[in-house]
Amino acid sequence: FNEGSGTSVADSSGNGAPLNLSIGNAGNVTWGSGSLTVNSNTVISSGSPASKIISAAQATNTLTFEVWVTAANTTQTGPARLMTISQDRDNRNVTLGQGATASATTAYNGRIRSTSTTNNGVPNVDTPSGLATTTLKHVVMTSANGVTTLYVDGVQVSSGSIGGNFSNWNSNYPLA
Repeated sequence: FNEGSGTSVADSSGNGAPLNLSIGNAGNVTWGSGSLTVNSNTVISSGSPASKIISAAQATNTLTFEVWVTAANTTQTGPARLMTISQDRDNRNVTLGQGATASATTAYNGRIRSTSTTNNGVPNVDTPSGLATTTLKHVVMTSANGVTTLYVDGVQVSSGSIGGNFSNWNSNYPLA
């Protein structure tokens, strides 16, 4: 997030071809020093397939998603996607979200498509309610050996076996 302005977020990973992100509506974000705040609805997406991430995940059947997030509210349902490689709300390879259901709006949610889950990553792994708040949180989701684990502020808060592998991931989905 070193750009400080504009409609692009550069891939700074240094791995493979850059997977830069485009901001759908620059008027809905505010750039800060090393940060980007989303003030209202917009999509920030690679726009093209997240090939290097998809290929690496499929090759190892492991992944880690990490976000620093301050929720705008605690009434999200869906889950509201914080970070995802997906086509739409029903077809995803992986999503880290907030608000798994209407009764769990303050929980984080991890969904991963595998040969043992649906195209929507169900069954999923949820944190206990009350962890998604309007203060800054560090949320990490890992998956290895068929087990998905969620951490909030450095503490493991949930874990579940999803089984299978990532061989059925769709190679055309963007990162958003």
